[in-house]
Amino acid sequence: MKIIKKAWEKGLIHIFTGSFLTKVISFFGSTFLVRVLSKQDYGILGYLENIYGYVFVIAGMGMSNAILRYVILGETAQEKYNFFFYAYKKGIVWNGVLSIIAILGCYFYPHPISYQPSIKLLYILLLALPFQYIIDNVLCNERAMFANQRYARFSLIFSAILISVKIVFGYIGGIASVILGQTTIYVILAVVFFLSTQKKYYCKLKPADISLEWKIKIDLYSFQYMITNGLWAIFMLNDVFLLGRFCQPEIIAEYKVAYTIPGSVSIINTAIGIFVLPYFVKNENDKQWIQLNFKKIYFVTAVCIGGVCSVLACLAKPIIWLLYGEQYFGIKNIMVVLLLSAFMNCGLRYTTANILAAMGKIKYNMMISFIGMLLQIIIDLMVIPHYGAIGVAITSCVVYGFMAVCLLLIFWREYYRDCTKN
Repeated sequence: MKIIKKAWEKGLIHIFTGSFLTKVISFFGSTFLVRVLSKQDYGILGYLENIYGYVFVIAGMGMSNAILRYVILGETAQEKYNFFFYAYKKGIVWNGVLSIIAILGCYFYPHPISYQPSIKLLYILLLALPFQYIIDNVLCNERAMFANQRYARFSLIFSAILISVKIVFGYIGGIASVILGQTTIYVILAVVFFLSTQKKYYCKLKPADISLEWKIKIDLYSFQYMITNGLWAIFMLNDVFLLGRFCQPEIIAEYKVAYTIPGSVSIINTAIGIFVLPYFVKNENDKQWIQLNFKKIYFVTAVCIGGVCSVLACLAKPIIWLLYGEQYFGIKNIMVVLLLSAFMNCGLRYTTANILAAMGKIKYNMMISFIGMLLQIIIDLMVIPHYGAIGVAITSCVVYGFMAVCLLLIFWREYYRDCTKN
């Protein structure tokens, strides 16, 4: 009871509940969307959103992550606001330019024939990029303020409204309505969320310019984090992109549906990470504290993720039948392999990577992510033409496992080796 009370007071239960409900909404929303759209339209939508994902990799130049770190480190409300506003302002300017460049790039890029009739919808979706970035800023600020209840509430509202609009608009007008509704919701929620966080924390403050030294620190940290997260995001996006180059939209649809349940497993490690990372930032110079708490978090995360993946793998066939219907019966083996991949990623890699990044050691994540991405592309190019989606799933298992081991060795060298020698 003491543990539960402490978790409630510090907001862990709120974060976990909010993350769980957010994932549930996204999961069942995706399930309904699969039934609303045809297999071909769902595959095309996946392709368009995947291209958008590539562009969002460099949205804001990584400044949202700077908010999470430097607002925590700010000693006064004024300092926190100065850091927040600097990151927000610089990111907004960058995103406006980025949207224009991305639209021009997509216009001239030679998309596969199967997707070319729908590319105009991508231009509309790219207009949402600056507004999604604002939403990310607000959520990072809530985490930096340790406002776990507000963070969970905003995340839940955002997810619920977005997926509801996609389903309703998809039912009414198909893929075009889905894109239009999605873009509109990004704009509305960005304005509402930003005004809410401004009123809550900074209503009586005016932003002041920060020193050049702080600007350099923030810019360097943001850039490194953007590259690291970018490599990781590209790693995730490459699967669908390469399938799009070699396969028909129906294959993308099958892969995305097979990935829905394994992708939802991340609720556990994400909730734990959201809660613990600010504490690791505060204690980043206390090696003894880090050693003790890292072991606990790593063990708990790995056991929870492993148990959930095992149960879902055993129930794969009835789950597919219940949620997606007969047209997706062929994805069982892909889903089982992706569940193993989810364990390698969420259970073994995620904890080490995020704690290292939160404590400023981004270069290690950047290096391992880059190596992993190269390995993924090389293997995918060899297996996709012959094995399709199942080849992509197997590649993910191999590469995630490799990255998890490398990051764990790096963490041991940074925080355990000296103590072992002594």
